[in-house]
Amino acid sequence: MKKILKKIIMAVFGISFLASLTLPSVFAQSVNVSLPTFKITMNDVVIDNSQRIYPIIVYKDITYVPMTYNDSRFLGLETKWSSDTGLQVNKIGEQLSYNPDKGYANSTLESAVLPGFKIGVNGQGIDNQNEPFPLLVFRDVTYFPLTWRYMVNEFGWTSNFDSNNGLIINSKAVTTGLTTPPASGKVFSQVFGSVTAIFDRSSSNQPGNLSVMENNITKKIGNPNYIYGVSYLQAGTYGQYNAVDKAEYANRWVYTLAVDPSASTITSKNVRINIDTNEVQALDGSTISNASNSNNNKSYSKQFDNIMVILDRSSNNQPGNLYIKENTTKRIGNPKYIYGVSYLQSGTTGQYTLVDKIEYANRWVYTSAVDPSTSTIVSKNVRINIDTNEVQTLDGSSMSNSNNVYNNNNNQVYSKQFDNITVMLDRSSIKQAGNLSVIENNSTRKIGNLNYIYGVSYSTMPFEAYNPVNSLSLVNRWVYVSAIDPSISPLASKNVRVNIDTNEVQLTNVVP
Repeated sequence: MKKILKKIIMAVFGISFLASLTLPSVFAQSVNVSLPTFKITMNDVVIDNSQRIYPIIVYKDITYVPMTYNDSRFLGLETKWSSDTGLQVNKIGEQLSYNPDKGYANSTLESAVLPGFKIGVNGQGIDNQNEPFPLLVFRDVTYFPLTWRYMVNEFGWTSNFDSNNGLIINSKAVTTGLTTPPASGKVFSQVFGSVTAIFDRSSSNQPGNLSVMENNITKKIGNPNYIYGVSYLQAGTYGQYNAVDKAEYANRWVYTLAVDPSASTITSKNVRINIDTNEVQALDGSTISNASNSNNNKSYSKQFDNIMVILDRSSNNQPGNLYIKENTTKRIGNPKYIYGVSYLQSGTTGQYTLVDKIEYANRWVYTSAVDPSTSTIVSKNVRINIDTNEVQTLDGSSMSNSNNVYNNNNNQVYSKQFDNITVMLDRSSIKQAGNLSVIENNSTRKIGNLNYIYGVSYSTMPFEAYNPVNSLSLVNRWVYVSAIDPSISPLASKNVRVNIDTNEVQLTNVVP
């Protein structure tokens, strides 16, 4: 009763901006969320999450915070709602004190949903349905993901995470100003909480010009041969450096531009520099030197919050060329495969072509791969688990995988990913019964009636034929697919749904 009364009061004052959006048709699919297992500190306040009515939650390993009136103002944000513009989240100067908002025992959580209304951040529209970490609605309140993009780029926050202290967020207003300058007195500096990044501007092509000040101690960081915070323009036989006052900071890394003046072709690249180890990592597939890269320092990399995925580009047919950087750098996947390439056979010769395609979700890296040991070499879409090194094909490929207990001897599958669940159809034979399986929590199991043939249609004109139907959907623990019961005459393909927990099979009019 207390919770209901509180929502009514909030609606009266225009704070509960979702009050008019509780119709099921407004929302898209539901998703499973969990409570964080680590300590959370925001603006020097340790959050007691166990009794919050609107707790901090985790989805796809990303922390989400509620956009209630008190919580958003505590983080220096303002939320506005209208039926025309939807939800607007904007950074403001005002920050209220913390409200613990207790009164609810959070032992288990219900599902969250993806909102169907418009969303804007700092005046820019967000395509939330296609975001890798979308805004969610949980207990009728919108939740915001704490990704680097939003925290640093949009709101100017700082963050840190380690196993002892957990997640630390500081959203307090920061200012840009000068620190103790180099001898020339020309600097650009930017303050990020307790860390200040400083560019030496005594010259536009001054190497080793990046410093940080922390605890009143100033030190140079990065490669002393690089020029930081500059762009380079080649005009004929002459080149020109231009100062670019661009710096960001998150999790002990400074993000900026850098130039390696010793390179044969001088270009400015996006990099990040660890302020503790001086490690420099390229963020856009650049060839800027990096000790963690391969021998000739060629790589393509892409950053996903605290995980960087790296393709070794020392050769376009280099096996075992997939790495991740998460605290330490390690090789992942099958060391015999070539990742991030396509293969084209022309006559008696073949050619590998680099494919800069990387995605990441739920501890899986998505990219293309080639198994050069196969008789017919083709590039396939795969995903690689960064913890177990398991490789799964995503498009019915014939790529071998010793870790995938589902794939049969000729490894022909069609699969589709739904958050943390993979649904697969065995394509070893078009008449293969019991061919529907799921992977969940690194466990593969068959589901449904083992006598049925799933993912096929049946026709008699102009002759009898089974045809594969690559159509799968997953809603509320039910897999929607076509199926044939070969024990029934006449044979016919039906639309069914299969419960992945009970194996129950039901006829449905829903086309998967």
